[in-house]
Amino acid sequence: MLASRICNRADFDAHWFQQWRPFFKKQTANGICLGQSFFHRKEWEFVVTTQALFERGMLCPGKRGIGFGVGREPLAGLFASYGCHILATDHWTDQDGLWTNYWATSKAALAQPELCSAADFEARVCFQRVDMRNIPSDLTNFDFSWSCCALEHLGGLEAGRDFLLAQSRCLKPGGIGIHSLEFNLSSNDDTITHGPTVIYRKRDIEDIAAAVRANGFDISDVDFNVGSRVEDAFVAIRPYQDQDKNVAHLRIRIGTFIATSLALIITKKGTPCGIDGGTVSGQSATSRAARVATPGGRAASRRGEIAGSASGGSAGSK
Repeated sequence: MLASRICNRADFDAHWFQQWRPFFKKQTANGICLGQSFFHRKEWEFVVTTQALFERGMLCPGKRGIGFGVGREPLAGLFASYGCHILATDHWTDQDGLWTNYWATSKAALAQPELCSAADFEARVCFQRVDMRNIPSDLTNFDFSWSCCALEHLGGLEAGRDFLLAQSRCLKPGGIGIHSLEFNLSSNDDTITHGPTVIYRKRDIEDIAAAVRANGFDISDVDFNVGSRVEDAFVAIRPYQDQDKNVAHLRIRIGTFIATSLALIITKKGTPCGIDGGTVSGQSATSRAARVATPGGRAASRRGEIAGSASGGSAGSK
């Protein structure tokens, strides 16, 4: 199973990664189409979140998931198409335009007709305004939770850590939380500790892991391998969508620091055995891509596959 990990180019070549890429071909980030030849860390966040949940048996009919700071990402619809019941949440405002084009204005902004039929989306997805710094106490008994680079926008390093502890209490025993954040590749000493976007150092991740475990949860050991490919060493420059200048979008500069995405996998103790996630429902990437192109046929075939297999922040594109 996937462990907590840093975004790296090698993951894009892995079979488990390749089989999900067709689901995100209609998505864009920083003006760049995902699921194609260019390597973007937002796609990495989506795929790692999806695969980590899938291989742990969470993408099944009847499972309940809660997403935080979802913005307009496609995961709520994708998870609903697998039969999950989803509560998608986002902050109360777009923070005076800070999250324009990313903030979820309503449930309708989350609809992904190429991933989930309108009927299934309406029946299985609910939307609620939630401040990630003050999660309502009645949001409990979820099988899984997720957020994609939202917790670093809560005002400070401690606010993000507190969110990770608070969201864990939303889970039922055996529940899984997958949460990505900004990771500092430049320094384990200096960083941005407060402001609209903070960056977590290795020592901050180690402190988070200790706090999570001290509060009765578990967190998988983090794979801090940064990768050794050309794309792992390249720092994207603006305009990000200029693919003549940019080899990839896996590393960016925030202030004076170089940052990338890091995904944490948190478990509420008592996790049941997961499903072997080597293949998405036993299907090849080619056959899955064909189903994506035919929503009705895809949904019907997926049901058979599942039966046969075991900020307040908004998440922005950076």
